[in-house]
Amino acid sequence: MEIKDILEPSEYESLNQFTPDDIEWINGRINTRRNGEPGIECVVRGKNNDGDYFKLTPEEIVRQYYAYKLITEYGYDKEQLSLEEPVLIAGKTIDTDKRIDIAVFDSEHKKIQMIIEVKRPRITNYHKNWEGEGSTPYQQMYSYCSQKKSQLGVLVNGVSTPEFYDFPYFENQLIIDRFPQNGEDIQEWKDKRRFTLKQLMQSDRLKTETLKDIILSVEQKFGANDSSEKAFEEIKRD
Repeated sequence: MEIKDILEPSEYESLNQFTPDDIEWINGRINTRRNGEPGIECVVRGKNNDGDYFKLTPEEIVRQYYAYKLITEYGYDKEQLSLEEPVLIAGKTIDTDKRIDIAVFDSEHKKIQMIIEVKRPRITNYHKNWEGEGSTPYQQMYSYCSQKKSQLGVLVNGVSTPEFYDFPYFENQLIIDRFPQNGEDIQEWKDKRRFTLKQLMQSDRLKTETLKDIILSVEQKFGANDSSEKAFEEIKRD
């Protein structure tokens, strides 16, 4: 069993962030679960509480890749990464249906520095509802980051360069192509970023989106924490 057997053919072919060595590494960790389904030994957690392998899904393939890269390329310890971090409601109760895909803690493990929302490769539009989910990938990321006061929010799918958003509004995408190194000052990391002409063109949203599209994406931000359907109603009717 290999990841090409889990992903759709078009997804496997579009894994632009994966090198052949990355694919080989993940394939080497694939095993069979007790129920006969494909599973994987997690780079952070090993096996689950029952001693079985974790279920291998398209999203898990992408999550394992980024957890692996954070450890091997960016210097984070396994103890700094929390997969399936619980989400608290009003600081009291745990919503078992909502878990943070990857939470990256600071070196002292006192606060969350990054929250990474992981999607399967075919989910390429982070501002769209997919597969019956109640919110968009961006809204999910924004909601978790706002609650946890994370310094960075990240959206990944294994295909596109990760999208970074920063505290406190998590609204404007940071045009940068790498994660901060463990211990690197976030402001310095942002200041060091270099722009290519292509990135500058991509960051000019009016070249690829209408003003209405941009305003509606702002509405999504508010919708992450507000169930009201009245916001921006005049624009929607245009």
